[in-house]
Amino acid sequence: MTWSPFLAAIVALALAIWAACYLLGSPLDGAETVVVVGLSAVLVFGVRALLRRLRKAPAPAVPEARSQAPSKGRPKSRKQPPR
Repeated sequence: MTWSPFLAAIVALALAIWAACYLLGSPLDGAETVVVVGLSAVLVFGVRALLRRLRKAPAPAVPEARSQAPSKGRPKSRKQPPR
């Protein structure tokens, strides 16, 4: 996993928030900038986790859907009851 895209997204988001605060007339000091960068990191990694979860294939909703699927490989042998 490469960190470059995530780091770039965090820096871009933090810079956009910092610039918006600066243009609105309340520039951020050092401590506030650290908080903004931290919140940007949480947001970027939260979106990444959400996208990973959404990309997973959902399980079939109906239990019968699995039994109707063709079996793969050799059929399982049935055990014969003792006589």
